[in-house]
Amino acid sequence: MSKPKFTFKLVLLGDQAVGKTSLVLRFVNHTFSEHYISTIGADFLIKDLELLGAPIRLMIWDLGGQEQWEGVRARYMQGSDGVILVFDVSRKQNIEYYIFNWIKEIKEFIGEKAPLIIVGNKMDLKPQIDLSKTEKFIKDLNYPYVETSAKTGDRVEGMFQRITAGIVVDKAEYIKRIKGLEDTDISDIFTKIRERT
Repeated sequence: MSKPKFTFKLVLLGDQAVGKTSLVLRFVNHTFSEHYISTIGADFLIKDLELLGAPIRLMIWDLGGQEQWEGVRARYMQGSDGVILVFDVSRKQNIEYYIFNWIKEIKEFIGEKAPLIIVGNKMDLKPQIDLSKTEKFIKDLNYPYVETSAKTGDRVEGMFQRITAGIVVDKAEYIKRIKGLEDTDISDIFTKIRERT
């Protein structure tokens, strides 16, 4: 792969032990560990990929979900180009409350412009929430939703590609607004993504 032309900052958010680190490790290193180690503040990994032939670098920030790391999260969330909000489908919880709380934090520290995808992780385990109601709720909020398993790798790659495509579209629209209708490398990618969807 050629040298990345575009670099984007992506953050993963969600409560402790929902599988954020496992999703990142599955995507970046193609690995999974059964041993849980809580993220202390923030972890950082880089992944180079191609999206429709364009070399892209993702700077992926895995942010600790515990309340004590809220101040750290706030600093690392700033300047994010995209957000992955993760919850655990095998954890019994009020999913509406969970999502609203995290979206409130996202809007406060990142704003409303950055693309956001909501991910129900741990699909290899028995769901403890109503998946169809959850999907409808998220769809009504107008956010994309994906169910994944970091353990099996199911839909992990596609989910990261989807949020990356969302970031590219967002950046291309921004560039087109600023520069008028001038074509740029990123707007060419934007056009290809639009043609595929």
